Amino acid sequence: MRGDASWWSSPLASHLPLSRLLWKQGLKPGGRAVDATCGNGKDSLFLSTLIFPSDGDDETEAELICIDVQREAIGSTRSLLAEELRPPHLERIRLFHQSHERFPDCIADNSVDVIVYNLGYLPGGDKSVTTRHDTTITSLTAALKLIVKGGLISVMLYRGHPEGTVESDGVISWASQLPADEWRVFLHEPLNRPTSPALMTLYRL
Repeated sequence: MRGDASWWSSPLASHLPLSRLLWKQGLKPGGRAVDATCGNGKDSLFLSTLIFPSDGDDETEAELICIDVQREAIGSTRSLLAEELRPPHLERIRLFHQSHERFPDCIADNSVDVIVYNLGYLPGGDKSVTTRHDTTITSLTAALKLIVKGGLISVMLYRGHPEGTVESDGVISWASQLPADEWRVFLHEPLNRPTSPALMTLYRL
C-alpha cells in the first residue's frame, strides 16, 4: 500500500470510506438522513444513493435534509445533487441555509436513521469560517433525540487547526459521558498521526 494512493479509498486505511461503510449499514432505501454540515455536497450525494433505490423506482418514504451555515456550500450541494439525481428524488431533498446548532422544525424526534457531521471548514472556502465546539455540542445534544433506535450519528473530527483541536476535545469529552445503556460510542483515530482526522460514531441502542 505504501506509495499507492489507493489507500485513500479503503476503509482499512482511511476515515472517509470507513464512515461511508458504516452509513451504509444504517441506511436502506426509504430511509431518512440528515447531513448537518453539507459542505461541497459529496456526503449528501452518497447518502442519497443509499436512501433512493437504484432500480428506477421512486421511493416516496425517503428523505434527505442538508444543512450548512454558508450559502456557498448550499449552492454547491444543490448543484451537485441536481446533476446526479432524478427529479423525483430531488423532490425528497430539502436544503437549509442555517447553522447546524439548531435543526429545522420539520424533523421530528425519533425519525432519522443517520445524521452526519463533517466538522471544520469548507474545503476550498474561507478557512476562518469553521464549526465551533459550543455550537457543535449543542447540535449533537439535539441530534440524540432525533435518531431512531438502531440509528447512527457520525462525526468527522479535525485536529489540524486550532479550533478543530478545541472542538474535537470538547466533542469527545461530551460523548464519553453519554449513558452506556443507551449509546455505544466509538472513536477511530490514527495513533501515529495525531493531527489526522478522527471518526466518532454514536449508535443508539
